[in-house]
Amino acid sequence: INAEYMGQAVVQTITGVVKDPSQAPVPAVAVALQQGKTIRQVQSDAEGVFRFPRVAPGRYDLKVQVRGFKPSTVRVVVGAQTLPPVTLILELADVSEVVTVAAESGQVSTDVAENLNAIQVDRAALDNLPSYGQDYIGTLSRFLDPGSVGTGGVTLVVDGVEATKAGVSASAIQEIKINQNPYTAEFSRPGRGRIEIITKVGVDAFHGTFNFVFRELNARDAFASTRSPEQRRIYEGSLVGPVGSGKNTSFVFTGNREEDDLQAVIFGRNATGPVLGVSPTPVRNTEFSARIAETAAAHVLCVD
Repeated sequence: INAEYMGQAVVQTITGVVKDPSQAPVPAVAVALQQGKTIRQVQSDAEGVFRFPRVAPGRYDLKVQVRGFKPSTVRVVVGAQTLPPVTLILELADVSEVVTVAAESGQVSTDVAENLNAIQVDRAALDNLPSYGQDYIGTLSRFLDPGSVGTGGVTLVVDGVEATKAGVSASAIQEIKINQNPYTAEFSRPGRGRIEIITKVGVDAFHGTFNFVFRELNARDAFASTRSPEQRRIYEGSLVGPVGSGKNTSFVFTGNREEDDLQAVIFGRNATGPVLGVSPTPVRNTEFSARIAETAAAHVLCVD
């Protein structure tokens, strides 16, 4: 601390150095000189040295606060006597870690809605489900358990009633569930051997969906000399809406038509020699279904 006389008052320059626990200088550290509410601040240089010029007599606090270290404070009294440079030693901050362990109830629920092993696919997921020819049932059957199917095959349940097929077009399916209620006595197969389909319900406004699927088979049969023109087309849609005023009665109408332009390869021999060719074998399949539902009772009418 260098003393300098200015009139009758003595002003001094406070110098010092900031070091870490290994006595290495700490550069670019903010050092504060505080007296009451008055604070002056400088920054240490590359050697960790700081300097406060023209400091009036009095009691001061030198403060340093660096991330990862404890705050360091040194009391300095500036008077007529010359003081040596101040050394601020930084101490490593304490590292604390809090681990909270919460015990959860291990009680198993038998509620059907809390079955964590259930598979539930809604309409939005069905729209994004990659399936061949919109065969949602065939695609989701991979989630069935072969041990639960048994010799009787898969049980298909449509709107709570066992059926041999869905009976509606793909766009009329609202939701598909597997293993929703594994061991209910209502059905003959357990959850992993049963596919449950919920179809769309009638509403008080008209809504329709139409889908067209086109596929051209470009591969040439190994026994055919030329590539046969084969195509598959699927026209599918559904329409729901009110009947009359729509307050009590609504309907659901679905339609599905599949057209397969297939070719059969003829490879044989007759009296004149080998026979090689193709023969058209077109396949057409059309299905329609309709359902009328009332508030008090439901009447189902299916036309295939």
